[in-house]
Amino acid sequence: MALQQPQWYGPWMTTKKLGEGGQGIVFLARRVPRKQYDRLAKDIRQAAFSSVQRDDHPNLLDYVFHVVSLSIDNEVGALKVLQPSEKAKNPASADARFKSELQALRSHAHPALVRLLDSDETDGWFVMEYHRKGCLSEHSGAYIGDLRRALTALRPVVQAVAELHRAHQIHRDIKPENIFVADDLRLVLGDFGLVAPQRPNADRPTQTRENVGTRQFMPPWAQDA
Repeated sequence: MALQQPQWYGPWMTTKKLGEGGQGIVFLARRVPRKQYDRLAKDIRQAAFSSVQRDDHPNLLDYVFHVVSLSIDNEVGALKVLQPSEKAKNPASADARFKSELQALRSHAHPALVRLLDSDETDGWFVMEYHRKGCLSEHSGAYIGDLRRALTALRPVVQAVAELHRAHQIHRDIKPENIFVADDLRLVLGDFGLVAPQRPNADRPTQTRENVGTRQFMPPWAQDA
């Protein structure tokens, strides 16, 4: 089976797509310095494929490089890049949303807000911490019938949202799919793509009455804002 070639963003190598939306595409990525990867690839070619022409087995070589690179114990993150179609359709709006999300990530360090690991504003990508346990919607059954546990788990998220509000920032897309479960079972709010400033005359990444967020989880006052 053919394996998609990894893409490089600085020292980050994508390993698989995690998801995509109207604004961006998110990949699972591993921090692998390019020199380290190239040296590994060279060693594999020499040791295991010295008698095999790359043109005869291109996908096999890609697969081996990919698998061996995953064995390197390097940092893993969720890498987000702008959706090419969105960038082509409205470059100014796409750039504004990207910068707004990146600024929101940079300006907070609350343990219940997803953490920024790396970024390149010029090339249009950034890396957030990756939570392999998935999102709250995949674990909602753990809180059924246990109100105290549910309130205790959600309290840090509410405190994190309050911190955003004190900084005059509104998340606008809080839902179970955007709350992640950390390895220590903390709940962590992510996806800052629709964060908007709540100051008079502030530049907004979306237009008034533009359909943003998930309506089922939006407060009534925001559904027509």
